[in-house]
Amino acid sequence: MKILAKEMLERAQRSPDRIAVVDEFGEHTLGEIVAAASTLAARIEAIDPGAPTVLVQADNTWHTVAAALAVGLRGGVVAVLSPHAADSEFRLAVADIAPDLVFAEPEPLDRWQVPAAFSIRESAFAGRVVCARPGPFGPVERWRGGTAIAMTSGSTGRPKCVVQSEEAIRYACTRTIEVVGLQPGEAVGAFVPLSSVAAFCFGMYLPAYLGGVMVTIDKWSPVAALTAIAAHRVAWTMLVPTMALQLSLVDDAPGVPVLRAITVGGGPMNESAMAAAENRLGTTFLRVFGMSECLGHTTPRPDDPPAIRLGRDGRPFEGTVVRAVDGAGNILGPGEVGDAQVKGPSLFVGYARDGVPVPPELTPTGSCPPAIWSRWPVTVRSGCSGDRSRSSSAAAATSISTRWRRRSRVCPRSSRCVSSRCPMICWESVRPR
Repeated sequence: MKILAKEMLERAQRSPDRIAVVDEFGEHTLGEIVAAASTLAARIEAIDPGAPTVLVQADNTWHTVAAALAVGLRGGVVAVLSPHAADSEFRLAVADIAPDLVFAEPEPLDRWQVPAAFSIRESAFAGRVVCARPGPFGPVERWRGGTAIAMTSGSTGRPKCVVQSEEAIRYACTRTIEVVGLQPGEAVGAFVPLSSVAAFCFGMYLPAYLGGVMVTIDKWSPVAALTAIAAHRVAWTMLVPTMALQLSLVDDAPGVPVLRAITVGGGPMNESAMAAAENRLGTTFLRVFGMSECLGHTTPRPDDPPAIRLGRDGRPFEGTVVRAVDGAGNILGPGEVGDAQVKGPSLFVGYARDGVPVPPELTPTGSCPPAIWSRWPVTVRSGCSGDRSRSSSAAAATSISTRWRRRSRVCPRSSRCVSSRCPMICWESVRPR
């Protein structure tokens, strides 16, 4: 976060009154956010002058932005965790990341039962607390260039802490900004929880990097999201399929022509359902294939025909290679289906284990095979126009179990869409909230 922190500091000196975040607490200026970040950075330096690894309670507010910038100002590594995380998830994160500090509100700190080893307690902004271990911070070099860490349930069973570099995050943001055509000062919707790798990148980092405005709401509500999009002229946002479909199901839903595009990924998608939803909303959906381990590595263009935008998983970002290979590792041509392999600048550093990243086991060519991020085979088909489409029903089933296991709200339409595409499903079990 060092690069972004420096940029935000310089920007705040030039335009301190410029709005940078709109959240449940109101509008927040660059000056306000950077001042809070600088104060927290000074508090951290007083504990130890070294660069820290900090586990941060990440909610969709200006507090998360300020905390991340504070860590960046100290040259440290930020790890984000949902305030709703269970104590078991917190313990796993602490074991994998070995943070020097924990930064959160008192309520989750009590619920997580923060270990006694974090015996130093310091008050910070907005009622939050810094909990620190006594003694010097661990060397930040242990992260091998990693700068941000977030937990993902993935589809491999055990939750994993994905370590990403700032260069990878900036690459993914840059390519997205280019494709969508975002301009400095425009608003970006951050409606997916910022404790996820993708939302941290595209919901928080991207608008700050762009010099735009991060727009959030208290908790997910299609009505609240549509209201925020219209009120603050949100130009782009990223959503999972269920959330995108829910927007179109709001009674008397207003059109959102100001919304240039919605990037949709992270779950099963049905072309006809998405086409109906985007038509009702008056915007453009961009169906993508991405994962925490290789951020947003494909996307269509807004001017692509619906068959490409909604029926495929996009084209690889410039500089990224997504290819299909056969069992012997030979590259397959357009129209052929094979095992998916990904290689590009947004590939992750590794999974955190015992305070260091464990690098992924790549192929001899440096590509990431699906065995890294999925317990099921993931196949891909290359289109003649350079687009990619996943063609594995196992991958779709994996997405279903992952998304529903993480307690996302499931609307009837998305359930029907998934069932229609996966005839092997014989029953569904949904626990009422």
